[in-house]
Order: sequence, then structure tokens, then C-alpha cells
Amino acid sequence: MRLARAATLCLLMLAAACSTRPPTTPEGGGGPTVGVYKLGAPYRINGRLYVPEYDPNYDRVGIASWYGDDFHGKPTANGEIFDKDRISAAHPTLPLPSRVRVTNLENGRSIELRVNDRGPFVGDRLIDLSQAAAKELGFADRGLARVRVQFLALDEARGTPPEPTVRLARAEPARPEPVPSQPGPITLARAQPTASPAPRAAAAPERATAWPTARREFSAAGAVRLASFAPEPGAARCPLGSHWVQVGTFTEEVRWRAAVRTLAALEPARTEPVLVNGRAAMRVRLGPAEDRLEALALAERARRLGFPDVVVLPAGSGQSSSC
Repeated sequence: MRLARAATLCLLMLAAACSTRPPTTPEGGGGPTVGVYKLGAPYRINGRLYVPEYDPNYDRVGIASWYGDDFHGKPTANGEIFDKDRISAAHPTLPLPSRVRVTNLENGRSIELRVNDRGPFVGDRLIDLSQAAAKELGFADRGLARVRVQFLALDEARGTPPEPTVRLARAEPARPEPVPSQPGPITLARAQPTASPAPRAAAAPERATAWPTARREFSAAGAVRLASFAPEPGAARCPLGSHWVQVGTFTEEVRWRAAVRTLAALEPARTEPVLVNGRAAMRVRLGPAEDRLEALALAERARRLGFPDVVVLPAGSGQSSSC
């Protein structure tokens, strides 16, 4: 009898052992997985171009949304596991993972969190928070909120951290310049190329960026300086890529200088004197870029610096090709 009971007990213990698994997290969610550092190349979602960049001074205001059940337990863009009940976030362009501060501008609540995923890809939404983060900021019931997102630092991850892709522009030192008592129109004769360009079909007139608040236009004393941007006769021209990024055409010197300083955060700007409706102006460009995708990415970064009228032009479009 005792033998039968012992055998039965052994069988029950064996069955229990076979049906027992190590404890798991919900659908893989919330595990301590640490992903890899990731920045990534420009990409398109729903026809919109997104340009990942590492800007240590990133500080934006926009609309936040949140995500939960549909993505719970699934891998994030840098190889971690999304858990709706843990505080985290997705962002379309920040380096992964990033530590950011998110402030709900509607109620003043603020939290620091880890950005380890890409998104949102709806309209102009700025950031997608986990459900737990949305609850912490007090907008989970509403779905959307106006927030401020401030980059703090790269967070812990595996691999090699990315280098910043955006740097601070250094202020251009002021240089005293003589201003004539009676400034006259700028003569751009020295700035014209030596050979007349081939005639083209009727084209739209050059669009100038007007700045009515500027104190003065380009001074006559600056004519020689403006002309110095034109290539000397016989000078070698740099190799051209396939596209230019044209930022704008400025008729006021103070605005032109400010644009050049701001664009230095991306790369040194190329400038050349032009005539706009008979007025002297400066055209400002970036590049040339090796291909259209690279040019589009550069144009998007310029727009984020405050130049909404950026256009991308093929290098062989009949525009000036001097460096």
C-alpha cells in the first residue's frame, strides 16, 4: 500500500515538473533587454521624408500621442521589447536610445523617459509615448496633448554611440566696414561670368526673400565684397554633384549674414550675387549633394533651422555651377 502511494506521489510530482515553465513577462513585454545604438539613414513613411539626426540641443514643441496594446511585446526600432506599462517613447528622428524630458504644456506635468522606438507617423505629431507615460502626463484618456520635448543625453545601449550630426553655429565676428555718406545702387559688373549663358526658355523670375524689417539693403561699399564671390576668369570649378539645395535669395545684407551663420550648423553655405528685379541680392545654397535623396535630407534639415522656402535643384538645371 505504501509502495502504491509513493508511486502515485512520484507520478504527480513528475507531471507538475513537466508542466512548469520559468516565469515570463507579458508577451515578451518589459524584459530588461538593452538594445543597440541606432541613428539610421533618411527614410519615407506614407510619402513623408524623415531624416534621423543627433542634435544635442534638440528642443521642440508639438503634439504627442500614445500607443499600447497593438505594439505590446513587439520589438522596438533598436531591438528592445515594447511594454505599454513601462515609461518609454517613440520618435521619428532622435538617436536611439535617447533620454528626453517631455512636458505636458496643458497641465504642467513633466517626466524624463527613454526613447527607443520610431514613430509616430501620423500628420505632424512629434512623439509617441507608451500608455504608462501618457497616464503619467495626464492625457491617456484624451489621446493627444501639446508637449515640449527636450533632448537630455544618449541613454545606455550596446554598440558604438552615434556622433552629433548637428553642431552649434559659431557667431561670425563683426568686421567694421566703411559706409558711404550717400549709398548708391550696387554695381555687379565684376560679378558676372565671363561667358554669356545660353538663352533659355522663359523661366519664372528669381524669387527674392523680402525682409521689410531690415535696417538697410546691401551697401554700395559692399559691392566689391559681393563681387568677390564670383569665380575669377579661368579659375578651376569644383566637381558638381547631382543637386543643389537652394535656401533663399536675400536682398538685405543683415539677413544674408544671419542666414549664413545659421546654416553653418549644417555646412558652410555657398553664396553668389544675383540681380532680382534690378536689385542686388545674394543667393544662398548648400551642396552640391551627390544624389537627390541626400539633397532632400539636407533640405529638410535646413527647413528645421527656419528656412521654409528651401528648394532642391538639379546641378545641370542651367543654374550657376560655380563653387
